[in-house]
Amino acid sequence: MSNSLSRKIDHRKSLLRNLATSLVLYEEIKTTKAKAREVKSIIERMISRAKKEKNSLIMRRELLGYFYDENATRKMFEVIIPRFNKINSGFTR
Repeated sequence: MSNSLSRKIDHRKSLLRNLATSLVLYEEIKTTKAKAREVKSIIERMISRAKKEKNSLIMRRELLGYFYDENATRKMFEVIIPRFNKINSGFTR
């Protein structure tokens, strides 16, 4: 991560995990541009990898380990990934 967001590494990781979980669950968050830029790159990578490994148990477990809420993982596989089947990038526009 290029931007430290003026936080120590543990707090920054926790903040970004929380924002990513909220973004998946509610599909919209209100935050600063710097935080949004960081979360955008994380979510873009997650969606791209999850699309490639659609029903992979490994990917499901990886997302369960990252998100704070297991409903976020469920929503990712049931709602978000099917929505972007034809799109290769730019998921968080």
